[in-house]
Amino acid sequence: MRQELQRLMERLEKLQPIVATVRAQELGEMPEQVRNNYEFIASVFYPMESVKRDLRDPMLRRLTNNKPVLGYVSGDYGYGKTATMIWLWHELEQEGFVAVPPFLFYSWDDLMLAATNWLSFRLKEKRPDLVGEVERLYDSHRGKAAEELASEIAKRQRVPAEQARRIVEDLLSQDKLVLMTPSQMVDFLKDAANLAVKGGFKGLVVFADEVQNFIDQPNTHERIEELRKFVHAFRTLDAMPLGGLWGIPSRMEERLFENAGDMMQRVQGYGAFLMLQTAYTREFPKRLWEHLCRTYAPEAKDIVDEAALEALGQICERGDLSNGPRTVIAALRCVASRWRDRRQRYTVWDLIDDYEHHRIVFEGQHQKITTTLQTLLSEPTVQASPEFQKAVRFLCAFPEGVSRKVAEKYVIWKAIDQLANAWGFLGSHIYQPQHDQFALTELKRTKGDIDRLTELLRRFRNRWWHYVSERDKQKTAKVAFLRFVLPELFPKRSSGEQSKWIGFPKPGEEIEFASQRVASFVLEGSFEGTQNRFPQRRIAVAVAVGEDEERLLRWKPPYEDIDLTVRFFLLDKGDDWAGEVVTTKGEANLDFRLNLNRHYDDYPSDLQVFRDIMSPHHITVMLLLNLAIFLEAEMGRAEVPEADRLLMQTNLLRPAIRHIVALALNEQMTLIGISAKGVGQSLVEQVFTKKCEELYPEYAPLLTGRQSENDLQRYQRVLLQGGLTRSEKQGLRPKLVSRDELAKLLDVPGSQRDAQVERFERMKLLQAKESRVTRGLVEVTFIEHPLEQEMRKWLKDFGSDVTVRVSGRKKTVKQIDRKEIERRARNWGAHKDEIEAALQLAKLRGTLDYDERKVWEAVAEINPDEIRSDAENLQKLLEPLSNLFAEDVQRYSEQLDKIVAKTHNEDEAQWDEARIELEQVRAGLKEFARQAARQVEQSARQSADKLHDLRVKLPIRDLERRIEMAIAIAQHLDDMRRQLLRDAQRLSDELQKQATELEGLARQAERLQTVGELDKMLTTLTEMATNLKAAERQASEVRGRAAKLKETFEHLSKWKDVAERANDLRQRIPDRYGDLREKLDEWVQQVIDHFADHKLEALKDHERFEYELNSINRELAQRASEERKAFEQLAKEYERLLRGITESQPSTPFDPEEPEGSYERLFQEVLQRLSSVLGNIGDLIQRDRNRILFLRVIRQVNTNELEKEAEEIEAEWHHLGREITYEVVKAVRDGDKQLERVCEDVRKLISRRSEFLRKLEQVDKPLPIDDEEQALLDLLKSVGQRHSGTIDFARIWDAAVNSGSVAPDKLLSLVERLYRKGWLDIHISQRK
Repeated sequence: MRQELQRLMERLEKLQPIVATVRAQELGEMPEQVRNNYEFIASVFYPMESVKRDLRDPMLRRLTNNKPVLGYVSGDYGYGKTATMIWLWHELEQEGFVAVPPFLFYSWDDLMLAATNWLSFRLKEKRPDLVGEVERLYDSHRGKAAEELASEIAKRQRVPAEQARRIVEDLLSQDKLVLMTPSQMVDFLKDAANLAVKGGFKGLVVFADEVQNFIDQPNTHERIEELRKFVHAFRTLDAMPLGGLWGIPSRMEERLFENAGDMMQRVQGYGAFLMLQTAYTREFPKRLWEHLCRTYAPEAKDIVDEAALEALGQICERGDLSNGPRTVIAALRCVASRWRDRRQRYTVWDLIDDYEHHRIVFEGQHQKITTTLQTLLSEPTVQASPEFQKAVRFLCAFPEGVSRKVAEKYVIWKAIDQLANAWGFLGSHIYQPQHDQFALTELKRTKGDIDRLTELLRRFRNRWWHYVSERDKQKTAKVAFLRFVLPELFPKRSSGEQSKWIGFPKPGEEIEFASQRVASFVLEGSFEGTQNRFPQRRIAVAVAVGEDEERLLRWKPPYEDIDLTVRFFLLDKGDDWAGEVVTTKGEANLDFRLNLNRHYDDYPSDLQVFRDIMSPHHITVMLLLNLAIFLEAEMGRAEVPEADRLLMQTNLLRPAIRHIVALALNEQMTLIGISAKGVGQSLVEQVFTKKCEELYPEYAPLLTGRQSENDLQRYQRVLLQGGLTRSEKQGLRPKLVSRDELAKLLDVPGSQRDAQVERFERMKLLQAKESRVTRGLVEVTFIEHPLEQEMRKWLKDFGSDVTVRVSGRKKTVKQIDRKEIERRARNWGAHKDEIEAALQLAKLRGTLDYDERKVWEAVAEINPDEIRSDAENLQKLLEPLSNLFAEDVQRYSEQLDKIVAKTHNEDEAQWDEARIELEQVRAGLKEFARQAARQVEQSARQSADKLHDLRVKLPIRDLERRIEMAIAIAQHLDDMRRQLLRDAQRLSDELQKQATELEGLARQAERLQTVGELDKMLTTLTEMATNLKAAERQASEVRGRAAKLKETFEHLSKWKDVAERANDLRQRIPDRYGDLREKLDEWVQQVIDHFADHKLEALKDHERFEYELNSINRELAQRASEERKAFEQLAKEYERLLRGITESQPSTPFDPEEPEGSYERLFQEVLQRLSSVLGNIGDLIQRDRNRILFLRVIRQVNTNELEKEAEEIEAEWHHLGREITYEVVKAVRDGDKQLERVCEDVRKLISRRSEFLRKLEQVDKPLPIDDEEQALLDLLKSVGQRHSGTIDFARIWDAAVNSGSVAPDKLLSLVERLYRKGWLDIHISQRK
C-alpha cells in the first residue's frame, strides 16, 4: 500500500485548481512545452458530470454537426475555471479538432495571434505544406484591416491615403493600436476553421481565458460593446465547425449580465455554459476521493472516515467557508499525509484541526469557522468543560448540521445535547436544522442566495401542495409548455440568423393561446442541422393536456400550406411510462405523447437546492412546468432586485426548463412508425428530419439562406447579362471559356471562382468540367434546377393547349393555372420563395412564362412599336426618381434611348436586339427597384430602431426611482427628478409615434420588393423615398432633444452620487469630530441655496461642490490615518518583541470603525502566538524526556545529569507559561517592559533547549564493539548487499550457518548486544 499511497500523494500534489494561463505569444514560442504542461493538467483533472453534460457534450454535438458554437465557463477563485477549460481543450483535441489552448485574452490581437500560432503548430505536424497558408491568412486579414482603418482615417481627418497608411504603420510599430474589429475577427476565425478542415482536422475551437483582462480597461463600456458585436457577427455564421469558449470570473459574469444581458443570453442560446459554483456540490469531496482511490490506490479508500468527507462536503459547498475544489484538494492532501506519516485514519477531529491551523486552504475575507471556534471556546460554560470544548469543535466541522448518528459514532452527542438544552445554547448559539440535528447559529448561511432560493421554493411548495387544484396545475403546465418548452424544442430565430423558427406567440400571449382546449399556431423555419436540406418549412403545432386528449386526436390544422402537423399530448400517466412518438407512414403528422409525471430518482447536480424542500420523486415534469410560471411571476415583480432575478433565472428557471425537456423527451420513449435516437431537442430534430425525408424524397433545395439567395441573384444576372445564347441558358449546349473568362462571366474575383462554381453545382444549376477537345478551357453547362424540370413536366402532362399569335402567326402552346403549379411544387417539397425563384429562372432561360394566374410555354414575339412604347413609358416613370437616384436613373435612361433608336430602324435584327435589351433593362430596373426599396426599408428600419433604442435608453425607469436620503439636499434633487421625468415621458411618446410611422414605411417598402409589376414599383418607390426624407428630418430634431435630456440626467446622476457620498460621510464622521460635522452642515446649506437660485442649471456645477466635499473627506481620512499609524507602530513593537521566537508577524488589521476592538484582537493574536510557541516547546521537552528514558532503560546509559537538566528546563517552561498573560501583553501599549523581559526569557529557553539537544545527541552515539559483534556486522553487510531494505532474520540465520563466521547459537544475543550499543535498528512484524 505504501507505493500506491505514494502515487496518490504525487497526484494530489499535482492537482492544481489554480493554473497559470499562458500568453498568446507562448503558443508560438514554445507550443510543445505548453501542450505537455496542459496535457498533464488534463490527465489529473476530475471532471464533474455537469462539466461533461453542460460543456463538452453540447459543444461536440454542434461542432460534429458542422454548426458553430460559443460558450463560457465561470467561477470564483479556486474553483478550477482554467483547469476545466484545459480538460475540455484536451477532449476536443482528442476528437480531431484544432483546439487552441487556454490563453490570456487581452485584445483581439491576442486572439488572432493565439489561433494563428496553434493552427500553424498543428498543421506542421499533419500538413506542413499548409503552414505557409496560415501565415498568408494572418497577413492578408491584418493587411485588409489596416487598409480599412487607413481609409477611415483618411476620410475622417481629410488626409491623403498614403499619410493615413503611415499613421497606422507607426501606431502598430509602437503597439499603440489594436487593429482587428469584432466582425473582422469572426471573418478571420471562419477562414482559419476552413483551413483547419482542409488540413484534415474536424474544425477549430478557441479557448480564451480571463476575459476580464479584455474588459477591465479604461474604456470598459466600449470593450463590452465590442464583445456584443463579436457575438452578433458570430451568430451570422451558418454551417461552420468553429467554436469558442470564454473563461470568466463569476463577478465579471454578473457585470456582463447587468450591462449586456442580451449578449449573454445569445451566448447561452448555444447551450454550452457552466457556472462552476453550481457544479461542486456537497458530494464532490466523496466522489473525488473515490475516483482518486479507484485510479491510484484502491486500498486507501478507508484511510478517511466517511463523516470527515461529509463534513468537508458541507464546508466545500459554502463559498463563505471555502475556495471550493481548492479547499477540498488541500484537505485530501492532509488525509494522505496523516496516513503516510502516522498511519492514522483521518477523522472529523483532524479536519477541524487542519482547518483551524490553516493547513487547509481558504482565502476568504473572513475566517468564519476559526473566529466562531475562538469565540465559543472563550464562553465561560465551554471553558469549564473539556467535553463542551470538543462539542464546539465538532459542530464547527458541520456548518450545515451534524446528525445524531454521526455524533454518537464520535461519542459527542450527549455533550452537544447538554450544551444546547441544559446550558441554554439552543436559540442563541445552536439551532436545529432538522429533528435530531444540531448546528451552530454563527455558521448559519447569511440571508444570501441559497436562503432566498429555499424560501422561494418553500412558498411554491406550500402553494403547490395546498392551494392549486389539479385542473389549474394542468392549465399552468400547458402555458409553461408553450412559453418555455416549445422554444427549446424548436429554437427561436434571432436577428441575423437564417435557420431556427419564427411564429411563436408573443410574450404574454401564451395564456390566451393556452385558454383554447387545443392551443395551436404555425411555426416557419428549420433546424440548424436541417436548414441546408429542408429549409423554410411550415409546421402546425398543437398542444393539449390529458383531459383534451380525444379533442386533440380529432383536431385538424385550420391553416393553409403546411408541411407537417406536430401535436403534443401532455398526459397524466403512471411515472413508469416513458412516453411515445407516433406517426403514420405517408401522412404529414407527428404526435409526441409526453408524461407529466416523469421524475428523477435522485437530485441532479443543478437541482440540489431542492434537497431540503421535497423528495426527487415529487420533482415531476408537471411540477417543473408550474415552477417555471411561478418563477416568471416572481421575477416580474417590480420590487425584486435585478440580482435576485438573475439568481432565480440562473439557478432555478434555466435548470427547470432543461430538466423538463430531458424528462419529457427521454431516451426510453417508444417510437412508433419512425426510428431515431436522442433526447430532448435532438430527438425532435431527428424525427422531423426523418419525416421530411419520407414526405419529400425527390426534393432538392434551391434557397437555403442568404448565401444561396446571393448566389441565385448572381446566377440570374449571368443569365440576363452574361451574353449567353438561348440554347446555352437552357443547357442544350455548354459554353466553352477559359478560367479567367469563367470568373468574369460569373462576376467574381479569380480567387473565388472555384468556390462559386462549387456552390452553383451544389444548387444543381451548373456543371463545369475540363474540355476534352481544347486544352486549358472549361465546358460550363447552365442546367435547369430539378424544380424547373418538374414544372415543365407538369405543364406537359397536365396543361391545356392554347393558341397564341407570334409576330402575326398563330402558335399552339401548353398552359396551366399557376396555383396548380404551386400546389404540385409544394407537394414536391419546395417552399414559396423557391417556387417563385424557379419560375424566374425558367423565364430567364426562355422555357416558361407566367403571370399572376397562369404559367405557359414561353414564346418569342417582336413588335417595335410596343418595344418603343414600353421604353418611353419607363423613361417617364424614371424621371421623378432622378433627384433621388441620379446615377442609376441616368444609366437606365441612356440605355432606353438606345433601345428607342433601334426600334426606328427597319432591320428586324435591330428590333430583336432592342427586345432583348429592353428585357435586360426591365430586369435591371426591377432589381434596381427592389434594391432601392430594400435600401428604403433598411434606412426606415434603422431609423425606427434608433428611435426605439433612444426611447428604451431614455432614463425613465431611473427617473421613476425617488431620491431618498437623510441628507437635506435629497428633497431638492427629487424635485428636479420629477421635472425631468415629465420631460422624458413626453419625449418617449413622440419617439414612439415617429418610430411607428417609420416602421409603416419599412413595411410598405418590404411589400414593394415582392410586387411583380415594374410600373407600380417605380411609382411607389418615388413616393416612399420622399416620405423617408421628411421622416428622417423630424427624427433628427427629436434626437437632439433626447441628447439634451440625457446630459441633464447625467448631471442629476452625478449630483445623486455626490449626495450619497455626503450622506455616507455624515454617517462616518464619529461623535468625537464635532467640528467636521459643522463644516459638512455648512456645505449642505450652500448646496441648497445654490439649487434655489439656479434650478436645473445648478446641476452642471456638481464638480465645484464635490471638490469642497472631498476636502472634508480628506480631513476625516487624515485623522483616521493618524489613529491607524499609532496602531501599526504598536504592531511593529510586538513584531520586534516576537523576533527570534516566531517566524510570522502579527497580522491583525486595524478597523477604523472599531479602534479599541482592533487593539483587543491584536492583544489576543500576540497572546495566541506566544502560547503556541510555548506549546511547541512543551512538545519538544516531552520528546526529549522520552529519549532520555530510552537511553536509560534500553541503552543502559547513566542519564542522571541529563534528567536533572531536563527537569530544570521543564520547570523554566512552566514558569514562563504562568508569566505570559493577557494583561502582560496589553501593558506594552502603556510602555510596560515586562513582556520584553518574558520574550527574552523565551529566547533563552529556546537556546538552552537547543544546547541540551546537542548534549543528548552526544550521549546517544554508538558504543565500542568486540570481535564477535564486528563479525555479525560484517555478515549483515554482505547479506544487505544482496537484499535491499530490511533483512529477514531467516536470511541472517542461513548466512550465519553457511559462512561459519558467527556461531548460530550466539546469533540472538549478539543482535541484542548490537541493538543496546546503538548499531542496529530492529523492525518486528507478525508472522503470517
